[in-house]
Amino acid sequence: MTGNRTHLLLYAVDDLRQPLIQQLLAYPQINYSFANTPSDLLVQIAQQPPLLILCRTAQCFSVPTGIPLIILSPTHEYHPAQFIHEPAIVDIVAETDLMRLPFIVLRELRKEHAMVRETYRLRMLVEHTPSGVIEVEIGSRQVRWSNQAMHRLFGYSAGEMQNLYIEDLHPNDIHTIIIDAFQRMSSGDETPLLHITCLRQDRSTFYCNIAPGGTYGNGQTFIFIFFTDVTSEYESLRTLQINAHWLELALRAANQGLYDLDLRSGRTVVTAEYATMLGYDPATFSETNQQWRERLHPYDADTVYQTFLDYLAGKISEYRVEYRSRMQNGGWRWILSVGSIVERDEHGTPTRLLGTHTDISALKRLEFHERLRVQLFTSLLGGENLQTLMNILIQAFEEEQPDTYGAIILFDPKHLAISSVIGASVPPPLRAFLETDELLASTNRW
Repeated sequence: MTGNRTHLLLYAVDDLRQPLIQQLLAYPQINYSFANTPSDLLVQIAQQPPLLILCRTAQCFSVPTGIPLIILSPTHEYHPAQFIHEPAIVDIVAETDLMRLPFIVLRELRKEHAMVRETYRLRMLVEHTPSGVIEVEIGSRQVRWSNQAMHRLFGYSAGEMQNLYIEDLHPNDIHTIIIDAFQRMSSGDETPLLHITCLRQDRSTFYCNIAPGGTYGNGQTFIFIFFTDVTSEYESLRTLQINAHWLELALRAANQGLYDLDLRSGRTVVTAEYATMLGYDPATFSETNQQWRERLHPYDADTVYQTFLDYLAGKISEYRVEYRSRMQNGGWRWILSVGSIVERDEHGTPTRLLGTHTDISALKRLEFHERLRVQLFTSLLGGENLQTLMNILIQAFEEEQPDTYGAIILFDPKHLAISSVIGASVPPPLRAFLETDELLASTNRW
């Protein structure tokens, strides 16, 4: 035997020592040794694990070693397919066909050399990547190799890293999560872990995205795992979430809703407050620019939409409009809409508008009542007749309820007759009907 590494350890086959040596002599590149007892076998494995062990079936299974096995069979009664459930068995050699043994060993040597080259190539690829990379033994979860970026991330040296298990890189309270995820990744699950808390050697924490880089080795023994530091991204996200929460509270307190309008498609993303102020369920409400236009009050629609177009065309510097919008129940709500262009295409055409909707119905009711009070008071001081005052009230009613006609019917109880119908917008056929005696005959309300 030459060299340091034992390629083939022949266990409990001393009765075939000479025939085996005779077959192996022609292949000086194969290093081999003999072990006759279990203790001798374990000592040699402890000193340096061999590539392969040759043994008879009973002896092989009586001494578990974790080393790939070649089964020595008296005849060709066994076939490798019979041991497909035993991944440690790489082949079977009949005692009458020992000349096959060197070829099996050389085949496994080529596999090992190929794996070593592939491992080296992979390590060179990941050594200089900005992400931290570790090579982990799947069975034990122990770190076997790590790149320089990993050392910088966690503060360990290469030697210190090799004494760690995958879960040691994280706080104790998520060890179970990490082990479960590692087992899934080792089984081929490519789903990454996002924003996972990691633990440095100095016990400080930071956040990483963790992704599998593939398994390799005989029986897929090892797995590469990539760690990408996303602490800044995570902290920014947390800040945005906190700010969004406070914004939501502020908008709710101010009775405001947000909208985000895609000017190319007309699709609009809105907050829950936007939907609820119009009486809709936020879970089912959807908005488009066309639907927004269709809900505009008839008295406001043309002016509001023209203001919208003028702002997009750059004719006015501010988009700020007040209008009535139809609610789900058919009523009307006063809205103050303020918006701003936040995106343009390469030609300078607006593509996105962000804004707020504020419910100003209560303010508008106060303004309306005050305006009506002043108008009536001014008319009284000016000596206007009763019909003029009533027309003022009817006009105010119709402004609030544009889908209805307002009218005041004056009834003469002495003659049981309608003396007058006041309401300029009442259609003539309806007015004629109201002013005839047929109405009295058709109802007992008088």
